Amino acid sequence: MICATASHHHLFSKTIHQTDSSQIILPLMKVQGLPSWLSVVVLLVSLQTSISLDMDTLIFDYSSRNLSAVPPDLPPSTQSLDLSQNQIWTLKKYSFHGTPRLHFLNLSWNILKDIHPDTFISTPLLATLDLSHNSLKMLSHQQYLLQAQNLQYLDMSSNLFAVMALGVLDLTANRLLDLPDCLGYPKLQKLMLRGNFLHAPSTETLKTCSHLTVVDISMNPYICTCPLRAFTNLIDDKGTLAGSNSSNNQRITMAHWPDEYQCSYPEYWKKTILKKVRLLEITCNAGLLAAAILVPAIILAIAFGILCHQLDFPWYISMIWKWTRAKRRARSSQQRAEDLQGVCFHAFISYSQRNASWVIGQLLPKLEGEDSSSQNRLRVCHHERDFIPGRPILDNILRCIEQSRCCVFVLSSHFVQSEWCHYELYFASHQRITRGTDNIILILLEPLPTYLIPNKYYQLKAMLARRTYLEWPQDKAKQRMFWANLRAALEADLPESVEGQRE
Repeated sequence: MICATASHHHLFSKTIHQTDSSQIILPLMKVQGLPSWLSVVVLLVSLQTSISLDMDTLIFDYSSRNLSAVPPDLPPSTQSLDLSQNQIWTLKKYSFHGTPRLHFLNLSWNILKDIHPDTFISTPLLATLDLSHNSLKMLSHQQYLLQAQNLQYLDMSSNLFAVMALGVLDLTANRLLDLPDCLGYPKLQKLMLRGNFLHAPSTETLKTCSHLTVVDISMNPYICTCPLRAFTNLIDDKGTLAGSNSSNNQRITMAHWPDEYQCSYPEYWKKTILKKVRLLEITCNAGLLAAAILVPAIILAIAFGILCHQLDFPWYISMIWKWTRAKRRARSSQQRAEDLQGVCFHAFISYSQRNASWVIGQLLPKLEGEDSSSQNRLRVCHHERDFIPGRPILDNILRCIEQSRCCVFVLSSHFVQSEWCHYELYFASHQRITRGTDNIILILLEPLPTYLIPNKYYQLKAMLARRTYLEWPQDKAKQRMFWANLRAALEADLPESVEGQRE
């Protein structure tokens, strides 16, 4: 039911002025488009004392007729009735007894003072009622509204209602969904809404209840979610609710608190008293929840970025990935003993003579082991030690590459200027194709831009573009991981007979 203020309503599309039967029938015939001669025939038939009209929609306008009472001969099919601007002062019990289909009634601008409680008992379809600009005085006497169960629009503006000195209002066991205001009852002291349908009461309406001291809203199906939090936060441990006048510290006593105030939803709070329900601010405030998640995440991301930059985590992750791949590749591509016939060395080292100090001082000791008796030492073919004197250099290069399982190339700007390094790379590439195994390992001793590599090293350019290579780190903390990766790529079990033959 909607209560609003309106002056005067004219919501009629068709109008029938009824003074006698002829004034009803003739307009109806014209509306239906019947010829005049047929209208006369119908009129003659309708001159009987008793007349019955049954239409889908029938609208009557009795406004401004100086009527003192509701016309008693309204047809049962009446749906809309305008009685505004008359002198009607009372509505009796049977004023609308013969209009069960009535859904619109305009009684504005009359002198209504009294309306019988059962006036609308025979109009169950009444949806719009305009009682504005009358002389109604007592709100408590408007019991006729209880019979209008389908009423949706009610206008009672411009009457003579006075402020009621009501002290107690009992609305127990109704279907109210929220707390009512006290605009019509400014002196209300006790409000009882026990057993209604309050889910999350809004305390804003209590601001109009300056004299309210006790409220009973127990036995309601409270939904214990975020909307209820604003209500429960106003209740202290003693069961008093903050009132409207905060400057005077007004408190409203909650009757039957806390035992009869229980949650009905959600399931995990069901039958839990409101006093024990705790809804955190962060769970009900979307902005605070987003900040609580995003701020730590951003801080962690920044800290992780700084840490990665300081400790060079990406490099370590890359090296661990390379070491894992080398280990897996070594296990999955174990060569058979017959494939290693004639192989005496784990690796042949190719480098420029200008990088000999690094090879002799760093590479060989780490691969062959500081201790010659170490069981983990690798057999490395070093040209200064393993080339056969007196034989052509190319023959020695070919022999060492054929007797080595892998070829390790130490790349630098000096490497690409050496003619012998070019030959060794060419022969190793040919050997790789012949054996059908991936036996070339590249070590980038220093940055080597592509434009510094001569065109004759087209194979090297292709390898750097397609293959994973090891970069020599200047940071000593990273060199341990470098050697672990290199050894993982070179380790293999050479046949005993081959090792014995070499010795």
